[in-house]
Amino acid sequence: MTLTAAAPAASEVWTVDRVRALGVTATLATAASVLGISRSQAYRLAATDTFPAPLIRAGSRIIVPVAGLLHLLLPHDGSAPGRRQPAT
Repeated sequence: MTLTAAAPAASEVWTVDRVRALGVTATLATAASVLGISRSQAYRLAATDTFPAPLIRAGSRIIVPVAGLLHLLLPHDGSAPGRRQPAT
């Protein structure tokens, strides 16, 4: 089972649903595309531990948890993940 996905063509737009459809993790290049930064900039940020999302280093591979990307992209109020706020 593959848990990473390739980035869409540069002309394609990332939606929340498309990001979620990536699965559990994405490649650093895909995460860069989602965030709108270049692949080379993403690797520079990863090398200096300043990439804006959590990274997992597995040997020479760098993978990005999709949950970390979604946390950056979606508005949140600091409540526990998955917990809905009561309606007011």
